[in-house]
Amino acid sequence: MQRAHAERGTFERALLGGRLADRLGYAFASGYTEALVALVPALLGRRASLCVTEIGPPHPRSIASTLDGLTLRGDKSFVTLGTSAETLLVLVKRGERDGRPDLALVRVDLPREGVTLCDRPALPFCPELTHATARFDVAIEPDETLVGDGWTDYVKPFRTIEDLHVVAAATGFLSRFVDVERLVALAERASAMNASTPEMHVALQDAFDALDETVSAARLGSDRDQARLLRDQALLKVAQKARAIRTRSARAALAKRGGPST
Repeated sequence: MQRAHAERGTFERALLGGRLADRLGYAFASGYTEALVALVPALLGRRASLCVTEIGPPHPRSIASTLDGLTLRGDKSFVTLGTSAETLLVLVKRGERDGRPDLALVRVDLPREGVTLCDRPALPFCPELTHATARFDVAIEPDETLVGDGWTDYVKPFRTIEDLHVVAAATGFLSRFVDVERLVALAERASAMNASTPEMHVALQDAFDALDETVSAARLGSDRDQARLLRDQALLKVAQKARAIRTRSARAALAKRGGPST
């Protein structure tokens, strides 16, 4: 059974995880986990968190956490899944290259001496999802630094990969209550595209628009479940502004080259 589950793709597993969840928050956890496996396949079977956020704005030049030789030092202010995470992928600065920050992604399996996680207060939506701050002063092994640029190869594409898998998981959850055939088709269409293409961003926005309509129209089995869904749907709007910016840029790019923009 475990092998059969592992042989499914991350998109399909996110759908299944959402279907098995009894609330949107747990569905999100499934989608987030599978998105990280899509990014780093070696994470299969582990609860992982991508640790990027610090005090400054979300920009490569704002990353203050460092990798000095084989020592990782720094603080991250928002760790999704918090103290329930088994592996952290930590974005760090390891110097400069051509006048720009040289960023890397380091895998840190937990528990680990030199890593301190502290729970943050619950959010007003999906309070069962834990979040934490993290402090690092930890020695790492050479093979724990992932190959490639931490920002370009991992953090930047993850924004789109996460959105896709969250749509899949939320669709799986809603399939217990409403017809999601159109939503599944839109999500599957997006999943077949390269995450870096404008076509993908437009298709993903179409899926999110359909998801929003489906959530608004959904009627769950009990008043408690319905109230929880109304509370938790704010989760699906967390990255709405950034997603809208990417969609506008994608449509402009498609229009410039004469491709379809819807």
